[in-house]
Amino acid sequence: MMISRSNNGQRLTSLIRSTFISGLVLSWVFAAYLQRGRFDQLFLFDAPDTPPVPGSFYPGPLGVHTFGDFLQPLWQSRLTPSPFITGYSSYLPATNGLFWLLSWIPYWTAFVLFVSVSLAALVYPFFNADRNVDLWGRMGVIVAGVLLTYPTLCALDRGNVQLLTIGLVAISIHHFKRENQPLAGISLGMAVALKAYPLLFVLLFIRRRHWQSIGYAAITAAVSTFIPLLLFNGGSERNVRALLTNLSSSQSELSRLALFTNNSLRGLSLTLQTTSFHNVGLFVERNVGLFVIVFLLVTLLISQTKRITNFEIAFLVASISTLSIGFSAGYVLLIFLVPSLFIFQNEVALDQAWINFYSVLIALILMPKQLPLHLFSDTYRQDGPSIAGLVNPLIMILSICAIAARITIEGLRDIFTRSMQPKY
Repeated sequence: MMISRSNNGQRLTSLIRSTFISGLVLSWVFAAYLQRGRFDQLFLFDAPDTPPVPGSFYPGPLGVHTFGDFLQPLWQSRLTPSPFITGYSSYLPATNGLFWLLSWIPYWTAFVLFVSVSLAALVYPFFNADRNVDLWGRMGVIVAGVLLTYPTLCALDRGNVQLLTIGLVAISIHHFKRENQPLAGISLGMAVALKAYPLLFVLLFIRRRHWQSIGYAAITAAVSTFIPLLLFNGGSERNVRALLTNLSSSQSELSRLALFTNNSLRGLSLTLQTTSFHNVGLFVERNVGLFVIVFLLVTLLISQTKRITNFEIAFLVASISTLSIGFSAGYVLLIFLVPSLFIFQNEVALDQAWINFYSVLIALILMPKQLPLHLFSDTYRQDGPSIAGLVNPLIMILSICAIAARITIEGLRDIFTRSMQPKY
């Protein structure tokens, strides 16, 4: 196997920059020339941002944007007896505890603090990914490879906690590479407490037998979940039941209402049902759970083989995490910065052709493409299915199949080679 360490980070940065500019131009053309929605709707979300929050809780006037995914949980965290029972919050206890703490600070101060810490956590591992790159090269990676990507801007636009979650995962991977097990485990545990699905990244630690990191992650996640429950009234059991109910109902509702920005497997099934592949979409929708189980089993089985790389495990985790959620908005795609971090670290021991192939897939996923799928059809709706909702899940499925195929082919090749060797 040939190991290529030459300029892979720069290649990926160039690909991400090119796809970003292409998506930006397409959004502008669709909005300005084809009159299919406003630019802000096609590129990110609606600029006028009015989450269902009482008027008295809205911050002082600063334009029409209030960063709804930050404002709404901030308000919910102060409701009594709890944000789960009264506010129908689907955020985990640690996330609600974080917003409860921030709610005691003036809104814009709290927002700036939240964004600053989140961006610092996200940027730090990429800035230190490859010490052989000079300062300007590192800044290029930060700007073009991290900040100017659709999911990063989407998370900023919404003020979503995904920004902090993936920042913590990136820090965990940074310390994972440096064999700093306590910090790697604590960072991952905090990310798991905020959003749960980063738990799958523990496969990296199992593969390297980092049991100390796993222990620190488990303790951190448990403490970060239990302590916030003490802040809210209603009892832990009642709050947990309400949270599970809220999670189920919100995912089901959003998967249809916000179809234009849903990148999950369920979103793909609903998108296909608006095309000539209607029956395929129905089949996928009826068997979403089965497909998720199959993808998860494939990930679990091949993640511990000798032939798979840490980069591919991270790519598998990012794909299965995004596909399995009922509603995966654009900011969820921020998780694909985690496998890209391995490329920037020059930690991908693969043939150059495979590195290039995976890099193209990552760049396409990070590309802004919230463009209407039925642009010239009578079924066109501004909030209808998008190109992203069709293309992104298909790329993720392709990546899972490609990784599984590569490992299977190499395994069969090794078996064939050994069988052809002369026996003495």
